[in-house]
Amino acid sequence: MRQVRLTPQALKDLKHCDDPTRERVKEALRHLAEHPLDGKPLKGHFQKEKVCSYRVWPYRILYRRVGSEWLDVLSIEQRKDVYR
Repeated sequence: MRQVRLTPQALKDLKHCDDPTRERVKEALRHLAEHPLDGKPLKGHFQKEKVCSYRVWPYRILYRRVGSEWLDVLSIEQRKDVYR
């Protein structure tokens, strides 16, 4: 199982979620720690940084795998705002 690190932006995003959504996001992060390949690799300007997206409706968790032990969560945003 990988260790999950949240960037300051991801922590800020998580604090802005309501309680039920925050719990769903935390559950999704636990799932990603065990199954980091379940996310979808992104294209475009995200591709060179090897960023992946995991869906927690209506939010997307943007993350990247770092080595074999770490998972860096970059942001947790609504879908309408992520891909701009």
